Amino acid sequence: MAVPARAVRPAAVYPSPLPFDAPVEQPRRLFEVWDGSLPAALDVFGTPAAARREWLRLDATELSILTDVAFRELPDYFGEAPRTTIAALNAVVANAKTFCRRMDITS
Repeated sequence: MAVPARAVRPAAVYPSPLPFDAPVEQPRRLFEVWDGSLPAALDVFGTPAAARREWLRLDATELSILTDVAFRELPDYFGEAPRTTIAALNAVVANAKTFCRRMDITS
């Protein structure tokens, strides 16, 4: 049986818009239609940690990308090999124009 594309959670942290969690985004939007919010519902019915995370609009994977220092090696966040040295990483990201194109940063 084929797995729908939305059900597959990417393990990559690069490029930066990943990961997207459709099952979390759906109740967020549903609560917006109801003139409510998922974080407010979690304040009442969820755990304090889940409510705080949702107030920041982060899912568990996004939170670990931002806060867990052991989650990935630093070069992974820039699309480089995990064992890239800091000097080599600095050389790769030193050119702002190249860096912005690589990270899909636009004005």
